[in-house]
Amino acid sequence: MAKGKTGGAAMASPKERSDQEQDQKQFSAQKISVRIDSVIDDPNRSLRAFASANIGAFAVHGITVYEKDGKRWVNMPQSSYTENGEKKYKDIFHPTTAEAREQLGKAVLDTYRQHHEHVQTAQSTSAEAYEAFVQKM
Repeated sequence: MAKGKTGGAAMASPKERSDQEQDQKQFSAQKISVRIDSVIDDPNRSLRAFASANIGAFAVHGITVYEKDGKRWVNMPQSSYTENGEKKYKDIFHPTTAEAREQLGKAVLDTYRQHHEHVQTAQSTSAEAYEAFVQKM
């Protein structure tokens, strides 16, 4: 993106907008498959899970799912570094458009929700089976 006279980001040029629109069309055409790699079962933390996504021929690992105050969100894989004694983070991978970010985030959150529901159903079924077993004794 071009820089303005004051050093801030300027509006995208027509070519940059065209490139972004083309990127979005290509991303939308890609099949996204997501898997939950691990779940964090600690009610004192907002981190809930680590996920991976396959987008066409590319794999993205280290996507994180967070939940706090009833809201869930997705963070892209990040690396951390220290600058002037302050810890900072930078995305390793990120969608380049809002639409692509929304599409990937929705796919990750939908998969996490399905995984979470599946685990709860399995736990409930196990508890019911155990109760039935104990009652027979």
